[in-house]
Amino acid sequence: MQTANLKIILISNSMQRRQQIARALYTVGYTQLTETDRVADLFNLHKVDYDVVVLDEAVADWQTNAELVRYLTFSRTVPVWCTFIVVADEVEREMAQLPFRYLNSKVVPNPLSKDKLYPLLSQVEKSLGYLKNLILTVESADQRQVPENLKRARAKTLPAEVKRDLNGIVIRTLFINGHSQTAFNMAAQIASPVQRYCAELLMSLLSGGREQLNSCLAQAEQIPNLASRVVYYRCYIKLIEKDVAGARATLDHIPEQVISANDIQLLGIFELMAKGFDSAMSYIQTKPNARMGIGASHPLFQLSGFVFLVINLLSKQSSGQKMTTERFALAEFVGFNTLHNSPDQLGTFIPYLHLLSNILLGQQSVKVLEQELERLMLVAEPLNSAHWLMLAASAIGLQQNKRALDLLVRVDIALSKMEPCVEFITFEILWTTLINIVSQSSDKIKVMRYVGVQLMQRKVNYRAMRRLYSIWQDCPNDDATNQILIELMKRLSLQEYFDLQLKKLQSDSPVDSTA
Repeated sequence: MQTANLKIILISNSMQRRQQIARALYTVGYTQLTETDRVADLFNLHKVDYDVVVLDEAVADWQTNAELVRYLTFSRTVPVWCTFIVVADEVEREMAQLPFRYLNSKVVPNPLSKDKLYPLLSQVEKSLGYLKNLILTVESADQRQVPENLKRARAKTLPAEVKRDLNGIVIRTLFINGHSQTAFNMAAQIASPVQRYCAELLMSLLSGGREQLNSCLAQAEQIPNLASRVVYYRCYIKLIEKDVAGARATLDHIPEQVISANDIQLLGIFELMAKGFDSAMSYIQTKPNARMGIGASHPLFQLSGFVFLVINLLSKQSSGQKMTTERFALAEFVGFNTLHNSPDQLGTFIPYLHLLSNILLGQQSVKVLEQELERLMLVAEPLNSAHWLMLAASAIGLQQNKRALDLLVRVDIALSKMEPCVEFITFEILWTTLINIVSQSSDKIKVMRYVGVQLMQRKVNYRAMRRLYSIWQDCPNDDATNQILIELMKRLSLQEYFDLQLKKLQSDSPVDSTA
């Protein structure tokens, strides 16, 4: 790649630092450079295919840089080949919070300078030159070219930093295609303990081997920078086990000094599940503190309150209960919310919020509302799991349960690309809440089996395993589901998945009794 072709956006609250670095980079050929102090520019300009996003320290008012990188990754706001360069006071701690990307994110110590930035940009150039086309092939719908392209890439003599990026791509590809042991063997060779345990934790969780997962968690807990990541893993495992109270209790291990606004939103959802709407609202109105730099009136917590109201209303609608009080509260919220003033991604939720509130308040004709739902479903990417969840809730409000179910499958596909973190667990709980509402008017086993089969057809196999295992937990003698589980476990080369044993499943099956 020619230097002049590298597209960079530099986000910093320091005008002096931005201008100094921009001038220095320009003089050595990086001419396609956008410099700004507004995170919102990433969303307003999302059609620009940036190769590099540089985030100076604390560029967002309510989220950490790691949370921002996760959002940009999971919503596909930036291209899959994009590299993040993040500035942090604690480099190792920040690295431990970042999500998997094909080209590893870089973390540099504060303060940002051209001398720190230039060598990293040179590394990104090399990796993109060797690996960009491979990444696009791996991400494509047609996977037939992937094995050959990987073989050719691995046969080349590559610079060390490019080889590290390539190995990450190979490990991921091997794992999702059922070659888990080979993927684990490669992951064990990763030099960085943080990156090695991050890879092994995720693969152990997805493959459901309890002994391996517990061992990996115990080892990761010995690394201080991975402590919060381990908390979210343990929380998600409790949700898989259908122990909601246990999942909530794990979050007590997040140190008070690092609890984030997103954590408060998640804890508010647990309050909603355990104690109801009033308790959840009280929690998010009293928990924010000065350390976060934002108060209870911040748009994030207003959005949380809206979500609580929607869940309450949809649950009552599906069970035929009166909704007078909740509708009044929703109308009040719509009149006083300040999301339209939000300078970042929260503002992207406004049209979805309007659609949902109009549906639940009955303020427009069903035909008009259905047309608006159709329009929002056709909106160009990026949409993240939260947008899809709001569309699914809208379909439920319009009593279009089949459409809601298909939208929840879309959510699950998006969730399959995420790792356990505060946002992932929030989406997982909301997904489960909505699927339970859909299932009130139909057979839940058939609903969940439909989701699992749809995911299998799209080759989202580990996510399908998660959903089909949920059926087995509640109804271990459902033969139709068990036959699908046998097929899927063979496809993924799994002998066990948490409490489910393939041999036992086969021996109990009236059709497949092979070991």
